[in-house]
Amino acid sequence: MKIFLARQPMMDMKNEVVGYELLFRNSKVNSANVSDGYIATLKVMKNLIVNFGIKEITNNKRFFINFNDELIIQRAPDLFKPEELVIELLEDTLANEELIDILIDYKNSGYLIALDDFAYSEEKTELLKIADIVKLDFIDFSHEELINIVSKIKPFNVVLLAEKVENLEEFEFAKKIGCTIFQGYYFQKPTIFESSENMTIPAVYYELLEEINHTEIDYTKLSSIIKKDSSLTISLLKLLNSAAYYSSNRVTSVKNALVNLGIKESKKLIMINMLKNLTSVGTPNELINISLRRGKQAEQLAKYYNLKNRADELFIVGLLSLLNVIMKKHMKKILIDV
Repeated sequence: MKIFLARQPMMDMKNEVVGYELLFRNSKVNSANVSDGYIATLKVMKNLIVNFGIKEITNNKRFFINFNDELIIQRAPDLFKPEELVIELLEDTLANEELIDILIDYKNSGYLIALDDFAYSEEKTELLKIADIVKLDFIDFSHEELINIVSKIKPFNVVLLAEKVENLEEFEFAKKIGCTIFQGYYFQKPTIFESSENMTIPAVYYELLEEINHTEIDYTKLSSIIKKDSSLTISLLKLLNSAAYYSSNRVTSVKNALVNLGIKESKKLIMINMLKNLTSVGTPNELINISLRRGKQAEQLAKYYNLKNRADELFIVGLLSLLNVIMKKHMKKILIDV
């Protein structure tokens, strides 16, 4: 199966690349019809780490990825190092206490925070206080509107990034109102990268499903199952090496990586990776979205029903609740095979 990812550069005042925005694509067509931002971001993250490679795509520059509030609360940015990722919040992100606390934690850890397609409102004040970069849309807003937005956010001392800059006139105007980073067709259209999806044989998944549902995890056995398939081994090592806490020591052993990650996070990482790879051609994205949400909801409900010690187990139950639909196979047959 072919998979795609787009990259558009961000330039400084000297027309030198300072970073890239990574964009969802599902074909060679240089545009995206995104019906579910949550799933689109998950696919961008997975394809970047597993199928393309961070260094190969970003040339060791900072990269921007869109996150909605749910992904932030689920700590999705943890898969990337603070010095490489800019957490780009979608324009409809609403500030709440939980989200702000997590973003402050990310900011204190060294991540940069960007606000996408920014339109000023009083509700955005809390986000402005912790933002490093504000992206101004040069297509959706007139020059007068942009000047007004800049005047409102000037006290917050943020870096201004002009996006969708399409000609020299807009570039000069962007510089005039204080923008120091620029993105748009005037500089370069998004470049589309194409690769092949790493697939894994179903038998490996069945063994993994059985092993990770044991009360106590045998990491030796778990790693030996993973190593039966080279593409899954590579995928997991790439994912595990991408996490911030592996920034100093590179992980080369599957067993050691899983032990360091811990039981709960190992289970989640394996299950999400499995679910993505098991998706049949033609499976609606919404099914994956619902599965992930069910897993999170089941995990959160654990604390209300005195099952906190089984929260990770309930996450897996919710995550796999639509496995029969995703695999286009009767659940009874799946369970018998396991």
